[in-house]
Amino acid sequence: MKKLILIFLAALFTAGGLMAQTTDQESEVLQTYYAIMNAMVEKDRATLEKYYAPEMTFRHMSGKVQSRKEFFDDIVNGKLNYYKVITDSVSAKVNGDKATITYSHTLDALAYGARGAWPFKGTMYLEKRNGIWVVCPN
Repeated sequence: MKKLILIFLAALFTAGGLMAQTTDQESEVLQTYYAIMNAMVEKDRATLEKYYAPEMTFRHMSGKVQSRKEFFDDIVNGKLNYYKVITDSVSAKVNGDKATITYSHTLDALAYGARGAWPFKGTMYLEKRNGIWVVCPN
């Protein structure tokens, strides 16, 4: 899986790829998005903690709200199993030390006993903190 993702990311950097049309800052922001998606699939808590601000909360489709710790615990312990993230579209805009990522993707997952492929569209809000783009509450 990691090899496939790395090949996909390498393709984005080639001429004509998605990132060939972005600024260096936008590319950094988009790399954050892909790192987060990969970390969800790989259950990589350290990467999730790196890219999500400590004050983040997460709202599920059911309306359930979790702290960052609770959400990451559920990913790591298998209550939330992300098998694949299929990104349909993603773009980044940077304004100084703030950025947004607008995305459309499908999560192939087993979430609290329910298996499915759920489409999501949304926006992530990021701030550059200590040289790293971090997803923050809006």
